[in-house]
Amino acid sequence: MDDTRLRRLALLAEVISAAVVVISIAFLVAETRNNTKAIHVQTHLDLTSELNQWREQLNDEEYLSAREKAEANGVASLSWDEQNQYMSRHLSLWSIYESAFFAYRNGALDENGWERFSSSMCRNYAVAARIGSLENDLLAARGLLSVVTQEFRTYIAEHCSK
Repeated sequence: MDDTRLRRLALLAEVISAAVVVISIAFLVAETRNNTKAIHVQTHLDLTSELNQWREQLNDEEYLSAREKAEANGVASLSWDEQNQYMSRHLSLWSIYESAFFAYRNGALDENGWERFSSSMCRNYAVAARIGSLENDLLAARGLLSVVTQEFRTYIAEHCSK
């Protein structure tokens, strides 16, 4: 083999290897996008499932009675047992909202998925503020916002007050 032919083969090998690298990178980008979409869908399904399980618990007569009384007269009008019944259900709801918030912040929940949780969260925040079950009431130590992080509380206050 002469030197020129060897150089041509080396150049051809470099071009082929560069093409393989470009194809590999394109494949990785496509797979990453597909995985990101799958993560968004799975996160949304998981959070929706949690929310649906929470909703199923709302059909309990004791809870419905406590909720009706709280919405008519405020949480402070409930007996200790009724407060526990009411608050325990809603504390779990705010934990679900916080999970959705951090999934959104970390890119595991897309904008459309987050909007559904965000609008529901703000509606529930307005009700909680109206009936006195947030942090500035008789239940301050057990208030709805006592179970979430400061970062999420700040977001709620800014986002839901608009």
